[in-house]
Amino acid sequence: MTGDSQIQAIKRKANKELTTLVCNYEKSAIQSLPPPSVPHLPVGIFWDIENIQVPFNRSAVQLVERIRQKCFERKYRESEFLVVCDTHKVNDELLNDLNAAQVTVIHVNCVAKNAADDKLRQQIQRFVDLNGYSSAVVMITDDVNFAPVLSDLRNRGRVEIMLIQRQAAPALRNSADFVINFTDLSENLEIRRKTHSKDRPIPLIKKCLHRMSTNCGGRKIAINPTNGTAFIHFKTMTDARRAQYRLHSQEVFGHSIDVTFMGRLIDDSCSDESGSSAAPPPPPPVATHSPQPLSRYSRPLQDLMSTDYRTRGNSVSSVQSHLNELMAYCSNHSSHSKRPASVESFQFGHQPSHKHILPAVHISISKLTSNVHHLLDTHAGCIPLYSFLDCFLADSNELLDTVTRPVVALEHLISCVPGVCVSVATATLVKNVMWIPNRNREPIEESEYAASVHSVGRKGGPTPGQMLAHFTKEVRELLKSQSHATIAFNKFVPTYHTHFVRQLCVGHYGHTKLIDLLDDLPHIVHVYGEGDGRMITLTHKEQTKRFATDLVKVLKAQNHSRLKLSDFPAAYHHVFGRPFDVSDYGVCLLDDILRDLYEGTVNISTYGSNDRLIELPKRDRSDEHMRRTVAFSREVVELLRYSREVVNFQMTFSLFIPCYHRYFNRQCRVIDYGFNKLIELLEELSPHVIEIIANSEDELCGEKQIRLSRDNRVHALISRFETILRHQSTRSLRIDDFELIYGQKYNSEIDYFEFGSVDLIDFVDKMSANKFRIVTTQ
Repeated sequence: MTGDSQIQAIKRKANKELTTLVCNYEKSAIQSLPPPSVPHLPVGIFWDIENIQVPFNRSAVQLVERIRQKCFERKYRESEFLVVCDTHKVNDELLNDLNAAQVTVIHVNCVAKNAADDKLRQQIQRFVDLNGYSSAVVMITDDVNFAPVLSDLRNRGRVEIMLIQRQAAPALRNSADFVINFTDLSENLEIRRKTHSKDRPIPLIKKCLHRMSTNCGGRKIAINPTNGTAFIHFKTMTDARRAQYRLHSQEVFGHSIDVTFMGRLIDDSCSDESGSSAAPPPPPPVATHSPQPLSRYSRPLQDLMSTDYRTRGNSVSSVQSHLNELMAYCSNHSSHSKRPASVESFQFGHQPSHKHILPAVHISISKLTSNVHHLLDTHAGCIPLYSFLDCFLADSNELLDTVTRPVVALEHLISCVPGVCVSVATATLVKNVMWIPNRNREPIEESEYAASVHSVGRKGGPTPGQMLAHFTKEVRELLKSQSHATIAFNKFVPTYHTHFVRQLCVGHYGHTKLIDLLDDLPHIVHVYGEGDGRMITLTHKEQTKRFATDLVKVLKAQNHSRLKLSDFPAAYHHVFGRPFDVSDYGVCLLDDILRDLYEGTVNISTYGSNDRLIELPKRDRSDEHMRRTVAFSREVVELLRYSREVVNFQMTFSLFIPCYHRYFNRQCRVIDYGFNKLIELLEELSPHVIEIIANSEDELCGEKQIRLSRDNRVHALISRFETILRHQSTRSLRIDDFELIYGQKYNSEIDYFEFGSVDLIDFVDKMSANKFRIVTTQ
């Protein structure tokens, strides 16, 4: 028993030591562990990259890193970094940067409006559903349409919202807990490094160059891989120069090409009297004009004229007769034609120095049309512009009237003649009056050029076609603001700077000279004159449209929308506040521009013996159309009163259709009300239901403002006042508190001056409805 007792005592002692050791080990292990940390909130970053873009040619990798550093300062844990866009419209290098920065890019085919925004909203909701409401959302956008989604997540879901914006609306900023300026994050970014493509086979390069130059008249393409140059032959000098301006600095497989014009090559060796050439003409010296290559198979592009004036087999007399045909003056009626142009001046496209600018004259377009057509018939369809006065005098035996006012530049009046144009000869750069050749060809070439050439190497951002369309609107606006819609050519650029407060960069539109850029707008502007006397004005078609708009405004201001022609100048002065001058519209007589108005614009009928009556055409509208118009007027009032997109019961005309669609969830079909245009339907409601505001600047830009009529605005304000006071227990508020609550609730302030009042007290006293009163308290 003694031995057993000792054994049991030893076992108990060993178990006790083992238990103590285990406990001590577990205690030391627990003490060595780090203290538990606070779990980071999962954050999802959603980037509306179509609204806030990466700065041009800047590194998206560095920008993404800055966004992450800024967001994760608040102990967030990245769970999603997502970009939604149409990848076909985004630069490939930008997509590569986003992929390198581990950003998820979702492609959305933007065939429907706001398709990318809808996808972003879907991804945000999925992220919140997956991570729960104990998460955070970072939104990079300026689009106010995301305000309802973010506000709902913040106020109802208790999700932390961080907004990265540039110039967001107050409604969008108020829906976020934290607001960060995107400009601060995008400052001083590194320039994006371009990844050059590998060497490409010669047939592929030739195919690309052919696609870029075919609409410019490129015929043959020859590539020399040894020195890295390519030669494109053109039929005319005009095509070659146009290609040089348009293809210079374009990208071919990741490389910028340098285009150099080599000019026409004229062989100095002429044939002998027998008509046989002593030796074949030497090849063009292309090697000496080749610049240094950029890389293999991606080389500077050389333009070479294939058409030259080599006189193989022709005598000197035949060359001299060809030069006489291209002289700047008519050989039959002008004394200047006796002075022949030199061979050197013809070779390099110089014009004869003895020329004059045509004067400003007073003549009707109808009379000028008959004279010009007869002259073209007798001059084989081509009259040198500088000989026009001599030819006109010889044909009609009368001088043009330069005394009677108003007067218009004769060159511009010639361009107003139907079927006639003032063109520049390709070889001599001399202006000629001639029939319009192949009228439909040029617009087709421009559209094909915009579809093919500009699509090469240009992804993302506005296309050159869109930029040119925007520049067209700016030119139209600028010229309409000038006297007689005319401006001197050498004053166009400084006037553009002053009017739009920005520089005019001709290179952005694919040109190196202003005159070449304006030549791309033949349907908008007409440049006439020579040298320092060149002037820029609107074409006759544009002037006709401008006059039609002003004429309709004058007629709408009259009773029954009709007016006698003799009373038109006085009515014009009353509406526009300036005297009527028909030369402002590029013609000398009012009948010239009335005759060219589009059919259906106005109705002109005989009134009495010596006058005419002008009136707007009346529409035949059914009773159903009238009933629908009344219902539409109530919808417009409701939209302008209660829509959250409307401020002070006023909105821009261009936003009416999308706002109507979103508010009523249906399309606005103007034809259902018996009209063809929305502006005609809204004018039917003016001025009793709505007012259409168009000051001089907005009118030029094509933007008008739509707002409720004065009576409807007063009724709307009364309704808002009642809503605010009914939410107060005492049904009253101090003046200062009332205006503060009104501004916070409706995000606007009351303009008392448009109601003929100076403050709220004066406004309430002038209300016709006795629903409110002002009480003075101690």
